Amino acid sequence: MKAYTNNKSGVIVQKVNSINDVAGLQTELDNLSSSIIDYYSTIETPTKKRWTNGEVIYRKVIDTGAMPNNSVKTVSHGISGVQTILTWIGYAKTSGGTTVLLPRLDIATFDNMIYVTVTPADITITTKTNLSTLFPISYFIVEYLKV
Repeated sequence: MKAYTNNKSGVIVQKVNSINDVAGLQTELDNLSSSIIDYYSTIETPTKKRWTNGEVIYRKVIDTGAMPNNSVKTVSHGISGVQTILTWIGYAKTSGGTTVLLPRLDIATFDNMIYVTVTPADITITTKTNLSTLFPISYFIVEYLKV
């Protein structure tokens, strides 16, 4: 008799008789957690979400590094076969840990604005002043449909 059962609503442990029972139980728990957890990764990952027509929505986290120095910076996100970009969110982080959402509108001065476009090929970030030292870290989370 197995030490566990998986009844699709969870793994039920009955009795552990040997180390082999524990190994099998760990595999079942890993499979169950991967079917529940929605991952954020720098590798393309299918989400648990579906589009209106039932298509799988994919997600990828892209490290875009430091903000530009009064220039335009284009970063390839490396996603192939993009049909439609559905949503994206970006953030930039100071070395002190303060985080701002991107794009950024600074109402005190338009010089500190950060303009962003996301296309099926890349992410383009534009600044009108040197923000590379203020924001040395930035990431984007992109969700999309594939062809």
